[in-house]
Amino acid sequence: MKTKKEMRNYQRAYRQKQRQDPLFVIKLREYYREWYKKNGRKRAKNYNEKNHKWREEHPKEVQAYYEVEKALSKKLIKKPNKCSKCGRVTKLVGHHPDYSKPLKVQWLCHSCHKLAHAEKTIKARG
Repeated sequence: MKTKKEMRNYQRAYRQKQRQDPLFVIKLREYYREWYKKNGRKRAKNYNEKNHKWREEHPKEVQAYYEVEKALSKKLIKKPNKCSKCGRVTKLVGHHPDYSKPLKVQWLCHSCHKLAHAEKTIKARG
């Protein structure tokens, strides 16, 4: 029996090998083309408009995001592998409690990040 890590590495290598096969890539593209014809886009039609508008209205948040990305790429800060709230080992996102301090980031799992924003909204409403 393979460990979880060994299985993940095996599956990753298998998928990489598949993507190098031109026939597989053609079949995959055809599959997605048919899927989109049948199901349509799940994203709102005006998603790009809303995203652009949000970025214009929230320049501090956008700047903080880019500063964290730059610091990560230059290895000035390190992204942990555990959520700082619940301790779960999973994919993490950076949460800025204060956007004026862009490199002071809480690393949260998706669930805790949603809760953090919900708490912030509740406090703002009074």
